[in-house]
Amino acid sequence: MRYEFFDDAAYSYRYGWFGSDLGPTEGTILGTKLVLKDYRVPAGLDAAHFHFDFALPTTGTSPSIFIEGTEMGWSGTGTFDFEMKTDGFNGTILPGGFGATMMHVLPDGSAIAGGTFFGDQYLEFTVDRIPPDEIFLSSFEENFEEANETHAAYPAH
Repeated sequence: MRYEFFDDAAYSYRYGWFGSDLGPTEGTILGTKLVLKDYRVPAGLDAAHFHFDFALPTTGTSPSIFIEGTEMGWSGTGTFDFEMKTDGFNGTILPGGFGATMMHVLPDGSAIAGGTFFGDQYLEFTVDRIPPDEIFLSSFEENFEEANETHAAYPAH
């Protein structure tokens, strides 16, 4: 299961559940990969101030990511890439909403719009899924397959 984000680092996201339009996904998360590619920081901004967080209700030992540009080795302007894997989310998926934030946070704590991604930016979860309830399948194709599902993120209002 893959959650993609908008190109601009200027959003907070809220999700109603971990899953898709077919309802919540039940099962166990087995691994997670964060990919941030071709992030371009213009003059006047510092990549060190990039901030990303993502929290998800699971029984994992550390079901959240909080990472700053400095922790990724980013500084100044230019183009930046980062990729990491974590087992912190590994565990049973719990019901409930969750969220994410991607922006720049200045040393005084104020949040501002950051740079722009010209490459991929997503979180990908490997999930041992329990098949969805039949009620979620009634208006969809009979040969439903969600294994490589991708979700576009929607900003919170």
